[in-house]
Amino acid sequence: MSPLVPLLLLLVTVHSNLACMASHHNPGNDLPAVAPNNPKDEPRDPSRLIGCNTCGDSIEVSHQEGATSIRVDKVGIDDRGCMTRRFGCDGIEEAHITQLTWNYGSLIPKERQDPKYVEQTLQCNDDGEWVFRANGKETIVYEVSCYSAIFESELRSGKEPNF
Repeated sequence: MSPLVPLLLLLVTVHSNLACMASHHNPGNDLPAVAPNNPKDEPRDPSRLIGCNTCGDSIEVSHQEGATSIRVDKVGIDDRGCMTRRFGCDGIEEAHITQLTWNYGSLIPKERQDPKYVEQTLQCNDDGEWVFRANGKETIVYEVSCYSAIFESELRSGKEPNF
């Protein structure tokens, strides 16, 4: 037998014994689970914050006939620490109305915005879904598109377009 074999066995045995030596363990002071005075950590219910940070890229941005392009699509974080998603689009030249529509037109906000540019921010709810919030109601959003129009007949007659 080679003289190196016993030497290698000795080194392996010593190394494994050193790894198993007892040591003194002092865990120190307990740290709080939540940093004090941090508004993003309040309330102290971590399950609430987990859900509103799990919204993915689940919103379809449509480019159907008559729709203008979405120019702004940005994800952010609100003051509660939850995800937000901001959409914005430019109106066509001399537009009378420009509007973001949601869920293939089934959700159209009532408020009017500047027809040159419109913008809307969605929130991620506690269930991890993108939602549109208005008038105390929350609607899950799965599609967005932007429409811009001149409505020449209404402009000539002085009437507002009726949606």
